[in-house]
Amino acid sequence: MKKESLNIGQAIRFFRKQEHVTQEKLAEDSGLSVKFISLLESNEKSNISIQNLANIAHALHLDLATLTSQMETNIPEPSLPSSSRQLIQALATLPEETANRLSKSFLTILQTFQAQGK
Repeated sequence: MKKESLNIGQAIRFFRKQEHVTQEKLAEDSGLSVKFISLLESNEKSNISIQNLANIAHALHLDLATLTSQMETNIPEPSLPSSSRQLIQALATLPEETANRLSKSFLTILQTFQAQGK
């Protein structure tokens, strides 16, 4: 996992892919054009009104705070399998102490599994 600061286009793409939504569907649901969504995601356009951002968040079933909070969080490396990314995201939503306990438990299970040669 790496720490990086995302721009809004990367955050939109991140959540769109999490929801398994195409750019076309996001454009339709948000009332924006496919070209506009594409330009945002490819960082060719970086200025967006709060209203358009709210429309995108709503189309992705997110509140605006959730969409913009992804811009400054740890995100998984793109090479991680989908299930690993889901696990990391689920842990990220928990209180830190709970997430740490679960992570340590999961690592213990993995180490035991590896020691058994499976």
